[in-house]
Amino acid sequence: MRAIWVGAATTLMIVAIGAPAWTFARDVVISIQERELPDRITVDAGSKLVIVNEDEVFHSLFSDTTGHKFNMGTQLPGQTKSVALDTPGDLQVRCWIHPSIRMDVHVQDGTRDLTDGQP
Repeated sequence: MRAIWVGAATTLMIVAIGAPAWTFARDVVISIQERELPDRITVDAGSKLVIVNEDEVFHSLFSDTTGHKFNMGTQLPGQTKSVALDTPGDLQVRCWIHPSIRMDVHVQDGTRDLTDGQP
């Protein structure tokens, strides 16, 4: 088995040739505007959630969901922060500073079986 570089969106990863299934990681970019995030998004496991603060105020996004805990810390206006979402499951992203900001994230198994001819 040998490895090659495969690009998916802006993320590069090594994929083993001859493996029965491939996982493509990608960046999922979400912007905060007017103190709002999308209500719900779905991403593949292995993706990186990239948050761009296009608001005029600070934010501090986190998740305290078991198995998906993270804290992005203070995010200044214009700043970009990211977190890897490696484990399938559901989580909620919230803001310490603005409790009304919430986004539900469904992380689905990102494995694609190429043996059936479907991407």
